[in-house]
Amino acid sequence: MYSPEQTAKFSEFIENGDLHTITLTIYYMDLFIRTPAPVRFEQLIGGGDDNTGQTINGWYDYRIVISGENLADHRDLINQIINTELIPVDNESFVNARLHYVFEHVDYGEMFNFLAFGGGDTIFINGVEVEHNSIFYDMVVPFLPANAIETIERYLNNMRLRSE
Repeated sequence: MYSPEQTAKFSEFIENGDLHTITLTIYYMDLFIRTPAPVRFEQLIGGGDDNTGQTINGWYDYRIVISGENLADHRDLINQIINTELIPVDNESFVNARLHYVFEHVDYGEMFNFLAFGGGDTIFINGVEVEHNSIFYDMVVPFLPANAIETIERYLNNMRLRSE
């Protein structure tokens, strides 16, 4: 469960350069793969059970875990995403989970998370549905393989064309 205190602590860790206790975990499923229904968050990351007692395997194409030492070069970008103004949406939509990342602290747990996509052109930051902002995709680009980066760039270009 998200709390503003966790994000404040996260911001404090980043400002102090105390990244060694933080990890970033990214879950990515191709943005353009068609599925019979929207992908639920639990389906993307896996875990839980399928009502028969069987554990659900994640539907992600890539699961990448980045240690705090490898995040040091990206401190400015992390500060940007923490401090980006969020504009909540009036009408909540459904989740079609394709990209999720979470920053976690060894002692405090989850500190910040991102989930794309809502039913429209929205994203979820710490569980709150907000208007699309491409800065949040920039966080994963240094860590994903080339084919995933190309897909994200194509999606963001489509978003730019729609907004013009």
